[in-house]
Order: sequence, then C-alpha cells, then structure tokens
Amino acid sequence: MKLIAFFLVVLFTASANGQITLRVTVIDRQTKDALSHVGVFYKTKADQSKTYFTNRNGVVHLTVPTDDTLSIQTEHFAYEPWEINNPFVFNAKRDTVDLLIRMRFMKSTSIDEVVVKPAGVPDTVFQSQRVSVLDFEFLPNGNMLLLAYPKNPRKNTELLVYDSYEVKGEIPLGEKGLELVRDFRGNPHVVTEKMVYGFQENNNQIQMAGLSKEYFMTYVAPIVDTTVSKYFFSNFNPLYPAFEYFTFDLMDSAYRKIAKIEDELMMELYRSEYKWVDVRTKLWAREKEQETGIDKEIWVGANYFTQSVYYKELYAPMFER
Repeated sequence: MKLIAFFLVVLFTASANGQITLRVTVIDRQTKDALSHVGVFYKTKADQSKTYFTNRNGVVHLTVPTDDTLSIQTEHFAYEPWEINNPFVFNAKRDTVDLLIRMRFMKSTSIDEVVVKPAGVPDTVFQSQRVSVLDFEFLPNGNMLLLAYPKNPRKNTELLVYDSYEVKGEIPLGEKGLELVRDFRGNPHVVTEKMVYGFQENNNQIQMAGLSKEYFMTYVAPIVDTTVSKYFFSNFNPLYPAFEYFTFDLMDSAYRKIAKIEDELMMELYRSEYKWVDVRTKLWAREKEQETGIDKEIWVGANYFTQSVYYKELYAPMFER
C-alpha cells in the first residue's frame, strides 16, 4: 500500500507541475528502419533540455513540460536536422504520449576509392608488360625517373618519366644504362658505360646534357656538399670497408682530412679472403698489385668477399640533414 501510495503521489506531482512522458521513435523516412544514437532534446521559451539518444530500436523517453512553446528537435551526423513545435495536444488522462519521427537521409557524394594498406608492406608503384625497371629516382616535382629496358639491358635501355598515373615521356639511350645517381646538388644523372647524362624537367620537357664518365667520377661524384668557399668530399668506394672525408678550401687551395671511417671487423674479414682463394686467383691478384700498386688482398676482397652475404657496405653520412 505504501508503494502504491508513493506512485500516486509522483503521478499527481508530475500532473500538477505540467509534465508528461514522451516516447519518441525515430525511423528512416525511406527505408522505415529504426535509427539508433539519434540525439533528441526539447526546447521551451524558458528552458532547454540536455540531449538524449535513441536505443537500438530507435526509441527514447523524455519527460517534457506541457508548455505550448515546446519544440522537439533531433540531430544526427548522417540525417537532416528535424524539428516540430507543439507536437501534440496534451491529454491529462494519458501519462505517456507517442511521437513518431521520420528523418531524411542527407545527400551523399561519392569519392574515389582509397586503398589503405599496413605500414611497411611493399606496394606496386609502377608496372608494365613492355619494360622492366632497372633503377629509379625522384624528380623535384614529385615525378619518377625510371631507367628501364624492354628485353635485355645489355642491348638497349631507356628513360621514362612517370607521374604515378601515366608515363609522361620516353627517352631512348644509345648505350647501356647502368644506374641512376645524384650529384651533391641533388640533380639526378644516368650513368652509362661511357658517359654520364644529367637532365632537368621544365614545363613537361626533358633537357639532357652529357659529360665524360671519367670526369664525373673524378670531380663530381666524390663531392658531398659545398659552402661559399669550401668543398666537402670523400674517397668512398662501395667495394671497400673504409673511407675518409676531406675539405678543399678555395681561398688557399688547401686540402684537409676531416675524419676516417672504417669497419675494423669487416676489414679483417675483407683482407683474410686472400688466404682462402685458389692459386690461380692469388696469381691474378699479385699481377694486379704489380700493375696498379694496389694491395693483392684488396683486389681479392673487392672481387670476391664483396659478393658474399657477409659483406655490408659502409653507411656513414657526413651530414644528417
């Protein structure tokens, strides 16, 4: 009896204060499907409620005042906002009033497909049934320069300019292309058996200029960077586990050694390779030593040890940035 009396008091108080329970059901206007997590709130001239959200069945219950300025509003990121003023005529005999809301889906815009792949997994950037890629470099405008060959790289190679969508240009080389390298300014060059070709891309046009391979390897390739009065260069050789950094001052024509980098363990293995080769190879290495003055152990190490899985090319950049 006490519990019944308590509910009667609550109902009487709600009625006295001019409140009623509103059961709101929200559905899609076209599909008639129930919409979950739709924000529903009410406003009066003097008050605004917090936002309530519909459940999985698209239903939410609100206790609203019986005010003739009452408006019910809904919001959802995928549907047009909805609002109704004075949504019903209050019936004092009913403690719950149903309200059905049909929301209109916003117009959508289709975008191009976006493929998301896990980090660290290789992706195919360029593929062709006509040519195979031997080497590549990036141009300043973001395009790629590809050194490619149709069938045999020994017979004919060509340069392709690729913008990630299509090949913008093709340049056949009259000789075998070996690799693409950059000079100290970051300009890409293609190295062939006899020449080195530098090129630039301006207004979708490729400009090329050739110079002697011997000149490039002697005076350009060793340069790491420059300042107003100094050149920084090295005697780095990918087939030798040691090299040095130098400077050349244009003001007084002075050379100076900055640092020496050497992998001592690698050097020991590199030179000991001579002990394990056959007699014919040792005779060949001694002949090379007499011919060039370069130690026979270096000849064997450069031609045999560097081809093994134990050799690692030195990596010690002079500048981090």
